[in-house]
Amino acid sequence: MARIIQRTLLPFSTRLLAEFYRYRLAVGIYWANLFLLGLPLYASWGVATRRNLVKDDIPGDVPAAVCRRIQIAQGLYALGPLVSIFDARVSIRFIALVQLNYAGAPRLWRRRRRAWDARAWVWAGE
Repeated sequence: MARIIQRTLLPFSTRLLAEFYRYRLAVGIYWANLFLLGLPLYASWGVATRRNLVKDDIPGDVPAAVCRRIQIAQGLYALGPLVSIFDARVSIRFIALVQLNYAGAPRLWRRRRRAWDARAWVWAGE
């Protein structure tokens, strides 16, 4: 329920950031909203894995990888307001780049790994 309430607040903090992009306070409010979105996500994933609510056929390293992914993302988001010491617009760009990384990069890494694995298999067979 907390996650749903936080999601309803995201458009307001985004609009605030769009209107007052030069102010560090707007960046701080936007970051706080992102941070508060990550807390219930991390907590719900922890509860789901501890109570065995995830599928049994997932590899054993996936729950830890998801936790690490959430922790790293939250850490990178935390750097955003610190970057606003120099300029709030630089901080906004940094947060946007972190979001783009988590939206698109995993697909790119997966494609590269498959192509490399296929080539490595051919090389090993020679």
